[in-house]
Amino acid sequence: MKLSLVSLALSLLALASVHAADLTPAEAKNHVGETATVKGTVDQISKGPKAVFLNFGGKYPNHVFSAVSFTLPFAMLSKFDGKSVAVTGLIKDVEGKPEIVVTTLTQITVP
Repeated sequence: MKLSLVSLALSLLALASVHAADLTPAEAKNHVGETATVKGTVDQISKGPKAVFLNFGGKYPNHVFSAVSFTLPFAMLSKFDGKSVAVTGLIKDVEGKPEIVVTTLTQITVP
């Protein structure tokens, strides 16, 4: 009985580590609908009329992934330009590109 509980615990731990793995910006497109952490370098930060975009894997429109905020100000997010960051959240497909909506600054970390 103890052996099967240990096996179960190890299996669950292994499964959790698979889902906890960080994704590259290019890999994010294969994980739409999942909550994950995407790590990469911010290639561009742009301010639209309603949102701020952090683009990874190139500049708009050639980027491969974006983090977008409708609530955080440009001044707060501009410090990440050119930095390697990790963005955590639900990956959505927006116009054929993967995207995470950032609602709090805690979703973005500098590893």
